[in-house]
Amino acid sequence: TVFTDPGTVPPEWHRAVAADRRLAADHRYCTKSGLYRPLRSHYCSVTRRVVLNLDHFCPWVVNAVGFYNRKFFVLFLLYTLLSCSWVLLTLLPSLLDVG
Repeated sequence: TVFTDPGTVPPEWHRAVAADRRLAADHRYCTKSGLYRPLRSHYCSVTRRVVLNLDHFCPWVVNAVGFYNRKFFVLFLLYTLLSCSWVLLTLLPSLLDVG
């Protein structure tokens, strides 16, 4: 997730939308980046770029969670849950035996 691109818009797409008025009318203009944004994309203030289908910026993976790395983020959460559960289950007998 850290090294996976969350999904940025290709520069060719921006040029094509800027050149066609009908396409530009269908898409929002981002004042922070100065580029047109596709549907369901947002500007990430931490990474300072437009991310496709931006969910959030996660400080644990030091990256924005977007279209191309959402699967890896969900797997990260699943593996974290499984490893914490395993540690809790292996320590539970010794924690209950303290008394």
